[in-house]
Formats: sequence, C-alpha cells, structure tokens
Amino acid sequence: MKAEKLVQIIGSDFYTGVPDSQLKALCDYLMATYGINENHHIIAANEGNCTALAAGYYLSTGKIPVVYMQNSGEGNIINPVASLLNDKVYAIPMIFIIGWRGEPGIYSARYMGEETSYHVKNAHLIERLKGVPDEQRTARFVCCVAAAFPDRETAVVRGTIEGRIGYKEEGENGFGYDPIFYVPEYGCTTASMSSEAKNAISHRGKALQLIKPVIGAYLNAKDQ
Repeated sequence: MKAEKLVQIIGSDFYTGVPDSQLKALCDYLMATYGINENHHIIAANEGNCTALAAGYYLSTGKIPVVYMQNSGEGNIINPVASLLNDKVYAIPMIFIIGWRGEPGIYSARYMGEETSYHVKNAHLIERLKGVPDEQRTARFVCCVAAAFPDRETAVVRGTIEGRIGYKEEGENGFGYDPIFYVPEYGCTTASMSSEAKNAISHRGKALQLIKPVIGAYLNAKDQ
C-alpha cells in the first residue's frame, strides 16, 4: 500500500514520530506534504516524547493523532501509554504505525524462498547472529486470530511465546524454527520439549483460548 493511500485511510491531521528506514515511504510523504509543522507533523527525540505530544494534541483538539516508530522503541512508550492513554486515566485514542524489524518476520514460511529447507534457514539465522550475545538474540513466536461477525463487529487477539535464537539446532519434536527457538524458562528449544509442554505454551493455543470467550460472548448476546 502506498503511503498516500494509508494516510487517506487513517484520516488523521497530526503525525509525530521518529524517522525510520522501515517507514521511509511514510516519512518521505509526511515531509513532502507537511514538512516540520507543529500543527501537523513533529519529529521528536524518542518514541515516549512522540506519544506525549500526540496525547497533548488529542486533549487540545479532540482529534485522533498518529505516532510512527520502529519496534525497538516500544519500550519507550510504556510509561506514557500507561499514564496517559489508559482507559482509567485520560482514555486517549491513538494510532501507532510500527516499522517492524527483525528476521524472518511475518513471512517466515517464505523467508529465503518457499523451497528452501528450514535446516538451511535456521543455519542462516544462526550465522547472521554470530557474535551476538544472548540478551540481543531475542525472538518471539506470534499467532494472531481475527474474528469478523455478521454485524461487522471484529475482534483480534494475539498469542506469543518469548524466547531467543539458539546457537545450534536441537530437538526432534518440532518443525520450522522450533530447533533454534530456545525458551530460557524451560532451558531448551521448543523442538526439545514434550508435546504436552509445548502445547501448554503454544502461541497458537494462547490465541485460540483468547478468541474463544470473545466468540462465546457474541453468540450469547445474539441468543438473548
């Protein structure tokens, strides 16, 4: 999708963010359209400042602002999100556009080509991280489940497993990236876990458990 079309769909008059190469098309469009303009586009020092500026914009205008950032800056927005945007505080609506970094990303099945074996993909990732310490080898399995109901109501839930990329393939009880996805709490890769242990922390299982009551509540409301 082109940046111009995205901006039209969002329909906001105010953007603030930290420029990032993953969002180059959007950043270029905003600069070409607004430049640096306190009423429409502000580049801030960090993501936390952006969120605070956007909150101030909403409180003064009642219009929904947009913050753009890369995923590595998510930690910087925790405090303003909790202290300003929270429903129990000011309940400020805000749109976040996040340039997601990291490999293999959402196209993991097609990473390096659909015909490439996972043994080769795993070896490539391990090589890419050569010399990178444990604390910087973070990884995450993510599953999102969306439900669209006949009355046009929608719901999206997200299940995750947090881990890191190991230094070699380990385990036979898995597929894909399981042999290199190391879970510190268990001291092994997901491919080395028993089926029971793996199912207990499954990102897919978590997402399905989260969407189940949402669908149930919708069906119960329709029966009343």
